[in-house]
Parts: sequence; structure tokens; C-alpha cells
Amino acid sequence: MIPGERDSGEKPVPIVPRVLIVEDEPAVADCARVALEQHGIQTTTCERVAEAIALLRAEDFDCILLDLKLGREHGEEIIRAVRGGTAGKRRDTPVVIMTGLLETRVLQRVRVDIRSVVLKPFKRATLLEVLLRHLPVAAEEKAA
Repeated sequence: MIPGERDSGEKPVPIVPRVLIVEDEPAVADCARVALEQHGIQTTTCERVAEAIALLRAEDFDCILLDLKLGREHGEEIIRAVRGGTAGKRRDTPVVIMTGLLETRVLQRVRVDIRSVVLKPFKRATLLEVLLRHLPVAAEEKAA
């Protein structure tokens, strides 16, 4: 059954939003994961560009929570792959940037491709507030 669809008058199947967290700092990734999972959001985490692109090709995510600095790699590559259609079928997947440094040049280049920016260190409540704007559950809650 399709999430949200009614079956013989029963309650709709709840939509469980899925977020891909791409972060190379384990403590930050874990903090984001715990905050989201405590609110019923399913998460998958990874640390590298190639791993993120492989996950996006194999699975559907409702949003990407992305650190721009991934060791020697750069998260901008993931944004380009998503928007270019080489990282799965969904070119419109919302991308929320999570960064410790405001990289103005990069943000100006990709600003049409990102939905929001969360500065590290972040408060869990702030992270949730920003992400919920871009997840299916937020639309349902606003409509209710």
C-alpha cells in the first residue's frame, strides 16, 4: 500500500521520511542521526562523496543533510550529481547544508540547489526545525 493511502476506512499508513546524512565527523553525524530518529525520521549516514552517490542511486531519500567539507572531498560534488541526474532518479531532492564555515563562494554557486543552511555547532531543535520544512511529514502536520 502507498504511504498515506486509506485501506478500507483504516488510518493512513504513516509516511516515514528518510534523510541521508553526509558528514565526516562521527560525533556530528551521530548527533544529527539521534535528533532525527527521536522524531521518527529514518536516517542513513555516510562520510564520503562516492558512498553518498552510491546510496542515492540505490535508495530514495526525502532530503540530504550535507556537510560541505568532507575531508579532502567537497559536498558540492554530491549536489551536482543529484541535480545532474547521475545520483539517482530524484533531481529535486532537497539539500540542507550543514557546515562550520560559511563558504560564501560555494554557497553562491550552489544556492539555487540548496534549501537551507545549518551552522555547526547546531542545536538539535534548530536542525529539526530546518529539516522539517523539507520533509513530507512537515506538509502533513501543517495540513492537519
